[in-house]
Amino acid sequence: MGIGWANRVAFERLILRMDADSYIVDGNLKLQDMGRKARHVRSQVRADETEQAVMAASIVAKVNRDQIMRDLHGEYSVYGWDHNKGYGTHEHIAAIRQHGTCVHHRHQFVTTALSHTLTAPLPGIFDDAEHFDPPTDHKDNQQEHE
Repeated sequence: MGIGWANRVAFERLILRMDADSYIVDGNLKLQDMGRKARHVRSQVRADETEQAVMAASIVAKVNRDQIMRDLHGEYSVYGWDHNKGYGTHEHIAAIRQHGTCVHHRHQFVTTALSHTLTAPLPGIFDDAEHFDPPTDHKDNQQEHE
């Protein structure tokens, strides 16, 4: 399960727990089982460019994410998370190649980011080599690591 699945579930849970007149989801997520709230939910691609509430939420989320990455850097400094914030920079990819992954890496990100040169399991990402299946085509997962 990738980041798209996680985003969908997070939005569904949030909307079901919050009372509001309307809900705007940034992106093209297809939410499921929204019950009576379904007619009040609108998915909009690039809503962070046109909707002030989404713009503000995006800023708050990024500031929060950046703080989480700085905190994680204290324990996992080899990945440079204090300045790359988890994006697949050359330095970050090189650190994964050299040190393997940790529990905070998304498997889909690592698989996609390394797919062009990945030939063997990395330490920490696959506990069992028989489940290792290097991808042959990662174009469908390109947005997974953004």
